[in-house]
Amino acid sequence: MPTLTIDGKRVTVEAGTNLVEAARLAGIEIPVFCYHPHLSIAANCRMCLVRLTVGGQPAPKPVPACQTVAADGMVVDASSDEVKKLRQAILEFILLNHPLDCPICDKAGECDLQDNYFKHSNRPARVEAADKEQKDKRVALGPRIVYDGERCILCTRCVRFMSEVAKDSQLGTLRRGDRSVISTAPGQQFDHPYSVNTVDICPVGALTDVEFRFKQRSWFLRPTPSICGGCARGCNIHIDVSALDNRVYRIRPRLNDAVNGPWMCDDGRLSIRETDDGRLATPRLRRGGSADLATAIAAAAERLKPFHGAEEMALAISAGVTCEDAFAAALLAQRLLDPGRVAVIGRPDWQGDAFLRLADRNANRLGVTEVLKALGLDARMAPAPALLEAMERGEVKALLAIGNPWPVADGDRVAAAIRELEASVALLSHDDAVAAAVDVALPIAGLAEQDGTYLNATCRLQRVRPARGWPSAPRGVSEGTGASGVPAAVQPAWSIVRALAGASGSPLGSSTLSELFGLMAAQVPRFGGLSLDAIPPEGVPLAGETRAPRCVGDWAQQYR
Repeated sequence: MPTLTIDGKRVTVEAGTNLVEAARLAGIEIPVFCYHPHLSIAANCRMCLVRLTVGGQPAPKPVPACQTVAADGMVVDASSDEVKKLRQAILEFILLNHPLDCPICDKAGECDLQDNYFKHSNRPARVEAADKEQKDKRVALGPRIVYDGERCILCTRCVRFMSEVAKDSQLGTLRRGDRSVISTAPGQQFDHPYSVNTVDICPVGALTDVEFRFKQRSWFLRPTPSICGGCARGCNIHIDVSALDNRVYRIRPRLNDAVNGPWMCDDGRLSIRETDDGRLATPRLRRGGSADLATAIAAAAERLKPFHGAEEMALAISAGVTCEDAFAAALLAQRLLDPGRVAVIGRPDWQGDAFLRLADRNANRLGVTEVLKALGLDARMAPAPALLEAMERGEVKALLAIGNPWPVADGDRVAAAIRELEASVALLSHDDAVAAAVDVALPIAGLAEQDGTYLNATCRLQRVRPARGWPSAPRGVSEGTGASGVPAAVQPAWSIVRALAGASGSPLGSSTLSELFGLMAAQVPRFGGLSLDAIPPEGVPLAGETRAPRCVGDWAQQYR
């Protein structure tokens, strides 16, 4: 392991570490534009130039720190006046044709060019705006990406990502000199399912996401670390909520090399559309319209009471709810409902790939099935389609459903079967055909409000955190909301289940999420010895974890 000196600080690093990373370990920043730790080295922006002394002999000229590997005894000058002048010159060159777009640019507030300018130059320009090279702006490279040629500094991060990570070279550098631009092949679109990652790694505002473009300023957004609910991979994400209106404006990947690295698929980002659209905001009785939460819970308990312990009673739990939600429902089933049938429902499979996206579109199937197995409900489990067919044959007369999706394309078929039941209660985040069909529909938290844990398909337990309180009421909905416009009836699923158990005369005994997790950890062997508050940001690898993309385990697979 080489030991070197950077600006007077000695640091020992792993063999093969470049000077940019070595400086970070020493607490020294070397500014970069083209360098990215998950991409190959291009060394074309020259922003990271440093002076070097090796074996007592100074290098004849400045070297790029990103491309220079640390060596034993090396002395690096990263902050002398000479190096600072080099950076000022590079910044002036990069800004030579850059437009004065900061007031309208989506990247403003989180732009590497802005940050580096104020840290390392902060000098007035010597070029008039009228003399700058004019390039095409608002170029639609594809359905998700808009390109601004004038803002582009040609770092080629996007080109390298598509070639090296996405393995599909849809982007390239065209033309030469100051007329160079990033583009696709003639007549082709930039339509890769991981295309928006190029927006994340773009150091300036050259590439923008159509979904976020001109929607909100970055300094109004509060990022919350959480987990994507789009598939069983469980990509680590940031959910960005505006402090102005409490709405989710962006979902971005969060670095976790054990799960998704710094990347995520475009479809996972599009789950932002589900955070507010179509939400169930207030409890609903099929024969009585809207009701307050206490009335609706009492009605739900009354509807299900005659079927406690009956073979015709069924419990359906979504593979997208948290482990804690599933555990609360399983406790209710074990202590009170004693259903004849149990099924794990969820969204139908989609096309997976060899990178991150798994075929199972449900974030917590493995966690839900582990909980049901541990509480002895696995003997009653059947695939969700079999439960639906039993409902249609009249073999099921009462249903408690936790979560929205059913793994069939025809939602009307599910709703029609539910309408024929003698008693039906559903805890739902969204207002869909099922919500209209059940006797009692109770609103629960969605992606942006969930708190708890997911167990992804690679056996890693990860923490889901709420990005906001409860959502602002949908447009036109005001009844039942507080002064802040927040629907008071929207609660986490486990809290609603707890209230339902209390109304049925069988309290669950856990009043907080941490207490519920502790109870779950004591009864589910896979979670034994764990504490909710001790789960680190990168999650906890459990027995059998693998980083290879794969479907869920055989035990869970048979109940899909």
